[in-house]
Amino acid sequence: MSGVESIDGLLAKFSGLRAELLRLQESPEVQLAIPQIQQSLNWALTLAEKAIASQKERKSKGEGKWYESQPSRRGSKVESLFHPHRQRMRLTSGFDPKNPTIKQEILLMITQFLKEEGFTSSMMVIQDEARMKMKQHSDLSLIFQRMQGRILGGEWTAVDKLYTDLQSIAASSPRVKRSSRYLIYEVYKQQFLELIHRQEVHKAFAFLKKKLKPLQYIAVKKHEFQDLCYLLTCSHVNEAASFKDWLGIHSSREQLAERIRQFTQTNRLVYPSIRTPNLPPNRLVHLLQQAVAFQMHFSAPTSPSHTTSTTSQATLLKDYTTYGVPRLLHKDLMGHTMDVKAVCFLGDRGESFATGSSDKSIRIWDTETGSCKSIVSGHASKIWDIASDSRGQTLVSGSANGCIKVWSVESAKPLETHFFHNKAVFSVDMKRSGSHYISGGFDAKVRIVDIKASKVTSEFSGHSSLISSVALNQAGTLLISGSRDCKIKFWDSISGSCIQTLSYNLGEVTSIAISENDTYVLSSSKDNSVRVWDVRTGKCLHKLTGCQNTWKNFIRSSFGPNEELVLSGSEDGFVYIWDLNTGKLVENLQAHDDVVYAAQWNPSAGLMVSCAHDGTVKTWQCES
Repeated sequence: MSGVESIDGLLAKFSGLRAELLRLQESPEVQLAIPQIQQSLNWALTLAEKAIASQKERKSKGEGKWYESQPSRRGSKVESLFHPHRQRMRLTSGFDPKNPTIKQEILLMITQFLKEEGFTSSMMVIQDEARMKMKQHSDLSLIFQRMQGRILGGEWTAVDKLYTDLQSIAASSPRVKRSSRYLIYEVYKQQFLELIHRQEVHKAFAFLKKKLKPLQYIAVKKHEFQDLCYLLTCSHVNEAASFKDWLGIHSSREQLAERIRQFTQTNRLVYPSIRTPNLPPNRLVHLLQQAVAFQMHFSAPTSPSHTTSTTSQATLLKDYTTYGVPRLLHKDLMGHTMDVKAVCFLGDRGESFATGSSDKSIRIWDTETGSCKSIVSGHASKIWDIASDSRGQTLVSGSANGCIKVWSVESAKPLETHFFHNKAVFSVDMKRSGSHYISGGFDAKVRIVDIKASKVTSEFSGHSSLISSVALNQAGTLLISGSRDCKIKFWDSISGSCIQTLSYNLGEVTSIAISENDTYVLSSSKDNSVRVWDVRTGKCLHKLTGCQNTWKNFIRSSFGPNEELVLSGSEDGFVYIWDLNTGKLVENLQAHDDVVYAAQWNPSAGLMVSCAHDGTVKTWQCES
């Protein structure tokens, strides 16, 4: 007889036994034993059904013999984190983070790591807390065990007393507290359905109003509470849609008791012991090394245009990735009649971008097609810099005669015209919301302007020479300025105080850029270099060299793909690209025939835009 046939026969016998049990369930002699017997039968039936489905599936795939010859194989999931998994895992395989054994092993590895690194006190705190949780779990398990028995026997007064004890223990555990409310709702629902089954309508109405109504928000099924109310007018529980599958008093009690048992198993706590003889040394570190190696393997470059960030992972706080180098010409855009000094993408989506030129105009370009969407005119002097809000609806520009204009991108018309600087404005930046902009220029002052009110809200003085570049962080709380006085200043935009000044033989600073996570600052200087600074410490992490920046105003740098690359213009017509983590030069792209003033990257568009002294604008993409 085959395995499937034998299990089918066993299933038939179990079904017959259950039918006989249901026939005898009204007999007083067997009534007390029914819950335990039926629970065992249901458990056996479930196992048999799963076995049949599993064997039939394997047989249909021709895998029966393969499984029979390898009875010790447990499947694709890792059963333990203590020892290396010896089979090559597919990308989709892993472990169940809710598995209590896995939880225990994670705690064990953490305590081992703390002990090996000398954090003995921290390790003992974790162990003490684990002991407390273990004691709490022991008390909860005892209550749940007693509750199952009382439910099966219909001792509802005793169940209420146990629930009171449960609440006092679960007060320190929000998760158990929430789950206990769900359980008591199920208990009250069972009592109510039994009252309806016995047609004790008056008691059922009082019980519904007192016990169930305050907990109606817990109901999982839609309209369940309405159906409970409807049952007050019915003669049978099954008449309500939410309870059409109700199996009667005894079966529903068993189901409720089983749910409580499953809840106890799901919330089983673990206890990390100091004595872990089966735990290899440095297990946590080794496991993390394996994870990084796995990421590096599956992130290996598939094209020469893709480069790995570093040969070894510099941080565990983010996934290992590869990035593309934008070296393939996408569009060569003509239109400006003089040098183009500034470029910016309009909004985070980068569907269009703007360029500002010495021909006194701003052009709006479609990123994908390269077509000129509109020409924005109105300045009386050359445009030094432009900036946009995060939605790409508003644009601000600064010019050589001290004029600052705020434009509507959609209409290409000026919204505001300001002359808060009496001489050239070399740099502007805009708050992401578009409510304020900042500006710096020849008068060596930085100003924050409220666009709607058309007034200066803050003014910062401290530089001894013209300000070539200003930048605002994502939150708008930190302002950074770079100057010809060879200094970089960090300002608190709210208080107006100078937080920090950097000056390490920089040369004249020509540009400032800050990363989206506010961690790094880029500065370009007229000593042929770009520097990467740590915002928190003020330390120079890398000095990037190769580009030419000695005499033209102003060569600017920015962050590239994934903020793992640094882009910079250069006086030799190249765009220089460095790896942010290593400081190594990745690419020097021959982009234009004259000085490249700036290069900007947009992650949504997946393109880089460069602008040059020869009046050309070019877009670049990564090779597929």
